[in-house]
Amino acid sequence: MLQDVLKTEQIADEAVLAAKLSKASGPIFGPLDTKEKFIQVAIEQRKGIVFGGTAEGTYTCTMISAKAGHGEYNEQAITFFTEFMHKELGIPGERGFIFLINPGTNNIGFCGETLQTLAPRVGLASYLESGEKPEVNK
Repeated sequence: MLQDVLKTEQIADEAVLAAKLSKASGPIFGPLDTKEKFIQVAIEQRKGIVFGGTAEGTYTCTMISAKAGHGEYNEQAITFFTEFMHKELGIPGERGFIFLINPGTNNIGFCGETLQTLAPRVGLASYLESGEKPEVNK
């Protein structure tokens, strides 16, 4: 349900950062008991990234989620990721972009099924369709 891809030149230990982001991202999904089960984090480092004309630290965070676009989800997620990048990597919000993508539940596969098919059986259907505000703990 969620994939975070960060591109920067300032990551000392990719596995440690990926684990922190996976754990910290859970609250974006709101009241789901299985939220971390559906979180995938991929860290990708790149050399020679220029943003705003300088090679100072920068990032791109792409989040793929069936909740993107629902209610206040986007604002909450963008605030969360901006603060996470600043706290963990020291990169301010004006040095990166965050992209939120919702491909639709019929275009997300998990365990050999689409999320559209799987969601009703695992109790996610009403949550995914709702515009409820996520509970993000800061």
